[in-house]
Amino acid sequence: MAKLRQPISPYRLSSLLRQEKNPKIALQLFLNPNPNPDPNLKPFRHSLLSYDLIITKLGRAKLFYELDQILARLKLETRFAPPEIIFCNVITFYANRRLPDKAIEVYDSIPSFRCLRTAKSLNSLMNGMLLCGEWDHMRRIFYGFERFACPDACSYNVMIRGFRVLGDVDGARKMFDEMRVRGVCPDEVTFGVMMETLCEGFRVKEAFMMNREGREDEVKGVLKEMKRNGCRPDDGTYNALVTGFCKNEDFESALKVLGEMDKRKLKPYLTTCNTLLHGFCKGRMMNEAVDLFQDMPRLGCNPYEVAYRILLNGLLDDLKLEDAATLLDEMIFKGFHPTSGSISKLMDLLIQQGNAKMLSIVLNSLAKGNHVDANTWSMAVSTATHPSSRSDLGALRYRRGLTGLNSILWEESAASKLEHCHSCGGLDV
Repeated sequence: MAKLRQPISPYRLSSLLRQEKNPKIALQLFLNPNPNPDPNLKPFRHSLLSYDLIITKLGRAKLFYELDQILARLKLETRFAPPEIIFCNVITFYANRRLPDKAIEVYDSIPSFRCLRTAKSLNSLMNGMLLCGEWDHMRRIFYGFERFACPDACSYNVMIRGFRVLGDVDGARKMFDEMRVRGVCPDEVTFGVMMETLCEGFRVKEAFMMNREGREDEVKGVLKEMKRNGCRPDDGTYNALVTGFCKNEDFESALKVLGEMDKRKLKPYLTTCNTLLHGFCKGRMMNEAVDLFQDMPRLGCNPYEVAYRILLNGLLDDLKLEDAATLLDEMIFKGFHPTSGSISKLMDLLIQQGNAKMLSIVLNSLAKGNHVDANTWSMAVSTATHPSSRSDLGALRYRRGLTGLNSILWEESAASKLEHCHSCGGLDV
């Protein structure tokens, strides 16, 4: 006689749902945990954890029809009342898919689940309206907030973030002031969002004087203001300051903030370093740009392709061609891809200088990374065969063995020139 399968318990079902990666299989498992149940056993009773797990999986997979079915079953449960956080998550799922009406419908249905609505679900709904671009809905919810709960720091953070999206710096500032007038203490997120809003509006000085008190050291002033409110400045706050200074071309202050971050063992964002690097290059402060580029690994953000491209363009603009060629070789060695514009600009500048040796080095570096296309070859070969450049560029290696063929190369297309140079063993690759 075949051994009977042990029925799955509610606890075991929660474990299986957590392990299952496929949301559709998880749904079938939830709906039918015991395919052949013993008629003598009691009906299967799902736990609250099982509901939470399946709702999360369906929401993340954007299976909203199935999600509605599970919510309908949850509403019929009498053994427990679901916590508010489940509905906050569902509101966020719908908002992420730009379904504001469904998000509002879920919020309105919370009392039917015997769950009390608080500021948490209202904040989730406000943030959902912001994600959907429904600014009017978000504003109406905020100004009608007190009918259900008292707005907290999170409520004001969402509103300030909304003003930031709209580019309304004054509106964000008024909301920040109202927050403190009503006795709501700003938190780290409030200061971070407000900093970013003011910095993006090119009002960095105001960002450092958010308590309207004059200070000799504005950077330390805002940090003291945060500490006074029981907030510890985090990496987001410091990165906002650095970015704001860069936008105002106050690179000295940006470096001071970066140094403060280093003292506090805070890691700058890669985008922050790239922004500062771009500012140095734009201001022709190449020594500072190179120092920052070399210091990025120590700061905890290794330079990637964007940083290499920024510095390469800066070196080219500053006519530091040997440094640019060295950086290009390092860039290709690490597997990064230079832009075609940078390659063309570097070759043009080397050709104008008649630097045949460096041009040969650049071509070899490009060949290592398979970045030599027909246009690059056409530029190099045509320049080498041009009468005005022949005396300066006669030392190029890819011209070895091409004596007497200049007239042929001049008339051939770039692809023919590339094939001809390879056949003559010109370029050392």
